[in-house]
Amino acid sequence: MIKVGDLVEHAKLTGYRGIVREVTATRGNGKPRTIKVIWFPPLSTADKNLSRYRLTSVQGTCILSVLDVQQVSSCPDWSA
Repeated sequence: MIKVGDLVEHAKLTGYRGIVREVTATRGNGKPRTIKVIWFPPLSTADKNLSRYRLTSVQGTCILSVLDVQQVSSCPDWSA
């Protein structure tokens, strides 16, 4: 399950990674539905010839569905 502080990569745009800043909406069972992501500059393997529309989804801070990202690394849970 994706949570605040996790490292994620865009599912369709390889090389674009960011950190989850906030869970903006959750499903009825408590799992996240949408998240706010702060994007890093693209990796050297990233496709930089994207359309303007697609590039806006991986620049700065934006809100995405959790279905659009893959979890790369998880932040430890310090709440326990």
